[in-house]
Amino acid sequence: MKKVSSQYDHLSEIREIKQLTQLLELMMSMNQARYFLERIKRTKLVAAMEWVYEADGNLLAFVIAYGRGFVSAGPGRTVLKPGQVYGSDEKLTKMHEEIMHFRNRKYAHHEDNILTTVVGYQVSPTEDGELILSPQLQLGLPLDSYDRYDPVLRRMHEYLYDRQKELLERASVKIGRKIVMQPGPGPTWASDEMDVLD
Repeated sequence: MKKVSSQYDHLSEIREIKQLTQLLELMMSMNQARYFLERIKRTKLVAAMEWVYEADGNLLAFVIAYGRGFVSAGPGRTVLKPGQVYGSDEKLTKMHEEIMHFRNRKYAHHEDNILTTVVGYQVSPTEDGELILSPQLQLGLPLDSYDRYDPVLRRMHEYLYDRQKELLERASVKIGRKIVMQPGPGPTWASDEMDVLD
């Protein structure tokens, strides 16, 4: 697709607009994290491996999307520091560290199994002398425990939107004309408490 040239092409060269582009990518990652956190919270427990795979996949997607903002990235990408976002709020910082622990130890390096653990086997002998092992799994995190991450994502969104506002104001001063971001409706899957900030 050919890019259409306009009188506003020079905006892409303004440093704040370049930073805004990076910020919007982080916002998309945080929206993905919100989406998968909502899916986790709406999951109904079913005693089947398909449920384990679905829950584990949603948790994986949540921690990877959330963690993108805090890990080293490619050239020109923004990397946040927890202190920037959460300040001195120890509770939010601790929750952030827990999410990053999931990311680093379970998913990136496969050192922990957060969601399920094999705690033993049920052994059943067959008529021909074979032994059938049936793994017994223990659920690591109850589904109702994920609500506690809502304040972390809420604060992250507040930080990103404050930063967006700041960048737009600085770019407006540079060109001598007000620049605003086009608003849009919040996603239909977002809970009322996590509604998109204005």
